[in-house]
Amino acid sequence: MKTKLLQKASMAFPRGSRKSFINIMKYILTEYTATANFKKSVNRLKDAPVMQPPLVIKPLEKSEAESAAKVLCRAFNEPARDMRKQIDESFQHKSHRPVTFVASVNGKIVGVVRYRLYYAMRPGDEPVFGLYSLGVDPAFRKQGIGHTLVKHVEDYIANKTLKPGEQASIVLGDATKKDNPSSTFYEEVGYALQDNAQHPPKDGIPGMIKIIKRETAPQKKTAAPKLSQ
Repeated sequence: MKTKLLQKASMAFPRGSRKSFINIMKYILTEYTATANFKKSVNRLKDAPVMQPPLVIKPLEKSEAESAAKVLCRAFNEPARDMRKQIDESFQHKSHRPVTFVASVNGKIVGVVRYRLYYAMRPGDEPVFGLYSLGVDPAFRKQGIGHTLVKHVEDYIANKTLKPGEQASIVLGDATKKDNPSSTFYEEVGYALQDNAQHPPKDGIPGMIKIIKRETAPQKKTAAPKLSQ
């Protein structure tokens, strides 16, 4: 098609200038094709999904205590000294000390959550855990990091603390409702308001509760023995 167009167009020029004209047209067509392909590549890149760096959740290490405290400081607008004191509780040698997890993006801590055992007096009692100090750096909010941290704690308690078939309660104070009563942050991950008569809100912060359970592992089906002929 291109060759026919070039031959037809060249007839309009004197014989001596046809070769130059054809070379010029070939150059123009080549550049046009390259530009069109470039634009298609750019449009494909624009439409391609943006790959987000992975979120890594792991137990807090002592060397990360200062970074974790700064995240809580920004999240709660509280003095850094108070946040560091709370974080250091995770490394004290005492029973039922809090366990702290951090969420990181590209090696930077962007979220923190803590939990501890509140109640389990006798063997067989249903344990009660408290979840608190859930904070996400303001620059990384609205990305599901808070919910992911909550789910990580629930899975950790179920798989590391409970036996198959056992259940436990997780309680917390929903500070998101203090400034925004219509907040449903914890309801979205299965928490329900506690009875105000038995657990009245403290400082305007209502209590929330969720029951978690470690599922019983499915039994493997054994093949029926073959009968000898």
